[in-house]
Amino acid sequence: MAQTRKKAIMQQVQRQRRNRTIASITVAVVLVAVIVTAAAFLAPKSSLVTLPGYLDQCASSASYHAHVHLAISVSGSAVTVDAGIGLQGGCNRPLHTHATDGVIHVEPNENRDYTLGDFLLIWGNWKNDPQYTILNSTQVFNNPHGTVKMTVNGNPFSGDMKSYQLPKIAGDPAEPCSANSTGGSPCVRTDVVITETP
Repeated sequence: MAQTRKKAIMQQVQRQRRNRTIASITVAVVLVAVIVTAAAFLAPKSSLVTLPGYLDQCASSASYHAHVHLAISVSGSAVTVDAGIGLQGGCNRPLHTHATDGVIHVEPNENRDYTLGDFLLIWGNWKNDPQYTILNSTQVFNNPHGTVKMTVNGNPFSGDMKSYQLPKIAGDPAEPCSANSTGGSPCVRTDVVITETP
């Protein structure tokens, strides 16, 4: 009888050890899962649209300052050019917007040429969505529905729309350009209109 009791106690001790081991392993697995999940959510997200070095910088002392008006229409509906494109955490990209009025502010640190495609890259990076970089003769963003045309000050633009160079002398009385961007020439209002029709 003492032998049976001793055997029963030993089995109970082994069962308790096994249960503690299982509980410890379960707690460790849950703890690791919580840490990995928290790290995944707290880690900085990489952008789906990477900016080249000349766009991935904060403009602090503008070499020149110009304003280009951009309007986009898809199947007869206006597409809003978002406010704050290129404004991230106190950093103003060389091309950015402040309001939904379609005015692209060109305020780079260096005296270089920028294109409409450069602005679309910044927009896509800001939205973390590559669809905002798409512009060709058949598609604006994620709308591959027909024919895309572009005009500049009412004149048809032929060629690669993304390669359109944003003029350094673009501006008007409401959104003037800077004197160092014109070389003494007056600012010229520049309206870029992109229209997609089915």
